[in-house]
Amino acid sequence: MATEVKPNEYVRTDLAAESEHFPSSNTSVREYSEFGFRVCDAVFEDTEGHSSVGNGRYITAYIGSPWLFDRRKSRLAIEAVSALLKRLIKEDFWRSSAPVLTVCLGNRHITADAIGPLCADKIIVTRHLKNEKRELFNSLGSRELAVLTTGVTGNTGIEAFEMISACAKKIRPGLIICIDALTARNVDRLASAIQLSDAGISPGSGVGNSRPEISYKTLGIPVVSIGVPTVVQSSTLVYDALDKAGIKSFSRSLEDVLENEKSFFVTPKNTDVAVQSQAEIIAKAINRLFLGFCEL
Repeated sequence: MATEVKPNEYVRTDLAAESEHFPSSNTSVREYSEFGFRVCDAVFEDTEGHSSVGNGRYITAYIGSPWLFDRRKSRLAIEAVSALLKRLIKEDFWRSSAPVLTVCLGNRHITADAIGPLCADKIIVTRHLKNEKRELFNSLGSRELAVLTTGVTGNTGIEAFEMISACAKKIRPGLIICIDALTARNVDRLASAIQLSDAGISPGSGVGNSRPEISYKTLGIPVVSIGVPTVVQSSTLVYDALDKAGIKSFSRSLEDVLENEKSFFVTPKNTDVAVQSQAEIIAKAINRLFLGFCEL
């Protein structure tokens, strides 16, 4: 006996542009070009709570393959991400001298999950220089920039939210930027898109291991997330293949295949170089925005 299977049972994605509610009556969408890169800029307002996407603004930049870029195109990509990040930051932040806390989520030892820690290696931290080397601090833009690499709970025994909350109480940032790897539905978006959002983030949600939410609602501090899709759930690939073949109702044996595929994730064969290059774009975009220069 065949039964009809709902897509959301087997399709997992962190990208707003791939949500089942995109676009909808609760979504306003603009598409434009930023330094030559295609951008989808969407605002979600779901008052009934039906959407899997949290309320807020989601900007998806389709960067492409930065590991193949020349110096000029790399600079344009950095400028584009920097400009898009600035659009998500409220004006009152720029009128303050509050520090920026960049939180780099993920596991350095798993290539597809290492984009956060790799970004941490490239971001120029300045908070410690304010009192130690004031002249150098002033030459770097006079904005306190701090980085926190949380690791994963399985290694530390501490939730990322707990670390961030404790750190925020100490340094009192005016803005928190969270960087993490994401899950996509479309393989064409793997390591080629960057999503920026002011809706907060739940680490691990894309792979079914959701941790406490990091957002303005839980921390009382504006949070901007930056993510790059690096994996696709294999059940999503199977479901989409069946759907494209016109198979809408599944037998028990096909459902078993989908269930078995829920715990597997697929990543591109060049993930190492792709993740490294995307991390460089993001880290240098942050340096560009808050410190005023764009090094290559």
